[in-house]
Amino acid sequence: MKSPSLHISQRFNETMSILREEISRMAEQVGANVDRAVGGLLHLDLEQCNQVIADDTDVDDAQMRIDRLVMEILLRFHPVAIDLRYVISAIRVAGNL
Repeated sequence: MKSPSLHISQRFNETMSILREEISRMAEQVGANVDRAVGGLLHLDLEQCNQVIADDTDVDDAQMRIDRLVMEILLRFHPVAIDLRYVISAIRVAGNL
């Protein structure tokens, strides 16, 4: 995704940076979970598979944090143009992950 444009408000820029970091962390976590799930299935490791299921709660928590952050951005800053598209894309990406 293309980074949103700079904004006058420093707080807006900081919040957008936090959003990018949250999405990046969530994507890394999902990737690691998928790798471990495949490994658990290939090696018939029930304990590893159960751990992946347990770790899915962390992914759900990340999605809720991103949802809250997106709502905060929409309500406090009223982004437009590329910033708005980025924020909407962020919530869609988090939902798909």
